[in-house]
Amino acid sequence: VRLFEDSFARMHGADDCVAVSSCTAALHLILHALGIGPGDEVLVPSLTFVATANSVLYVGATPVFVDIESADLPLMSLAEAEARCTPRTKAIILVHFAGYLANREQWQRFARSR
Repeated sequence: VRLFEDSFARMHGADDCVAVSSCTAALHLILHALGIGPGDEVLVPSLTFVATANSVLYVGATPVFVDIESADLPLMSLAEAEARCTPRTKAIILVHFAGYLANREQWQRFARSR
């Protein structure tokens, strides 16, 4: 595992990385490392696996479900995310779905503006 972690870190230009047993565990640890907790809200897509919302609950925060763009584009709607944002919103968990990839730059601009 340590060899994998070292190789993965080098591949991504990181000093280190930690392998975990599941994406659920990874999401939980990421939220914890970011200091997300009680009183905070995290935007999550309404079309996702239950682990997305559960990872938010594991740190005591509140998942805020954001509808998808459309049946033709089953990814979290940026306009809906904007409408669902509050001063308590601290993070967004994007989920690529059914072969569709979220527009990283668009969501990074949104996150930076918030």
